[in-house]
Amino acid sequence: MKLITKLSMFAIIIIMTACSNKDGTKEAIHPSGSDRHTFEYIKKISVTQPKQALRLLQTAENKNLMSELDINALRCLVYYNSMLDYNKATHYAEMALSDSTINSHPQQLQSILHICSLLYYNSGDYTKCLSTVKRGIDVAYKHANRKLVAQLLMIMGQCHNDIGSTWHALNCFDRAITILEKETKGKPNWSTCYYLTTANALKANALLTLKNYGKLLEQADEYKAALKSLNSMHEEINGVNDLSNATFYSIYATGYEEMGYGAKGEDMYDKLLTTRAACTTEGAALLAPYLIDKKRYAEALKKLDDMEMVWQRDGQDTVNFSYINNILTDKARALQGLGRYREAMQIGMRAYELRDSLNRRIHNQNAMMIAEQLGKQMLKHYIERQDNIVKVNHLVIAATLMLLVTCMVGLILIKRKNKILKDKEQSLLSLTEDLMKYKIKLMNLTENETSKKSGGGGGGGVKMPWRHRSAS
Repeated sequence: MKLITKLSMFAIIIIMTACSNKDGTKEAIHPSGSDRHTFEYIKKISVTQPKQALRLLQTAENKNLMSELDINALRCLVYYNSMLDYNKATHYAEMALSDSTINSHPQQLQSILHICSLLYYNSGDYTKCLSTVKRGIDVAYKHANRKLVAQLLMIMGQCHNDIGSTWHALNCFDRAITILEKETKGKPNWSTCYYLTTANALKANALLTLKNYGKLLEQADEYKAALKSLNSMHEEINGVNDLSNATFYSIYATGYEEMGYGAKGEDMYDKLLTTRAACTTEGAALLAPYLIDKKRYAEALKKLDDMEMVWQRDGQDTVNFSYINNILTDKARALQGLGRYREAMQIGMRAYELRDSLNRRIHNQNAMMIAEQLGKQMLKHYIERQDNIVKVNHLVIAATLMLLVTCMVGLILIKRKNKILKDKEQSLLSLTEDLMKYKIKLMNLTENETSKKSGGGGGGGVKMPWRHRSAS
């Protein structure tokens, strides 16, 4: 099953949330007069009221109420998101990129590079897409916009997947998931959680394409956790959370069925049918792969006819990876399952011719070579960034060790100094005691000498005369 392209076409509609001059700007609900001719207000109604938005942009252009850069950027947004007119959207996006003031408006530059990457991808111009992605990633790193880096890596991964470099695609999706997981650990918001869920969907779908069922099962818990976080938040665009849930159910319904876990696959498919997305014409892309695996070919063929009708209605190029693999190839399988071999062969030959045309287009564009080069450059850039982080960590560790050694030396010196002071103090105390003893002894000696001098010995006293009797 190859849902990757279809997923991106549904998912990236929330690019409108990134294409503002200032995040979180709140507009008046009922603006009047010139308040309606502002970037924020027109951006807000670009999806729900595209015609009104275009009229306001025309008035703003005629009266010079907005800059030419803002007008082109908003026209690109309206034609891309609401009218699905990729030619006009590309025209205005390229006009915005060629504006002489674009580099002075980094937020606008990043948004337009993102939209251009999507437009080139959807039109099958992989060379321009990959080159624009490379430029966008450089700008995003320059302005520390890690979320945009992840978004552009997802587009690069889809390009790699379309031209057959599935392992390069998985590398891009893994790096996008790593970045977005770090972003959601800080201050998570609905948009970031949505892109994290989409990156998990793209990775899971690539693993399913490779039939790497072990990795697919391992990723289920991480994918569920991202989806749970998304569902816990109020969605900024109605129906997007429902589509994300439907995508998860679709991928794992098909995966479980192919792995032989029929009961689990059926349970996932039943959950898929409860979503609003599965009931829409565009949602046929989510149902057809499982129905084919279950050999419910008649139902699958009806869904595939609905998908082709949507493709033709939107006037999209049939020399396209998604059209060939999501519609024609599966349609040929369904017709073959129904025993309509002649029609299946005709559809199969048509798919082969279109695939050959697509391959020639890719080779003429040198898209494969550019994809390989960019893949190596991005990997080298990523490794260099990791090396820089490691170097900084090493410096921090070295500085910490030096500080620790200094502290230890200081403690040793202080301890030694204290010991010396203690020894001196002990010596002084002993000396003081000796002096006290000496003083006491000296005082005793002095007292003894004094006593001897004052006691009766010597000729200092008065001798009384004795009377001698005469002899009788």
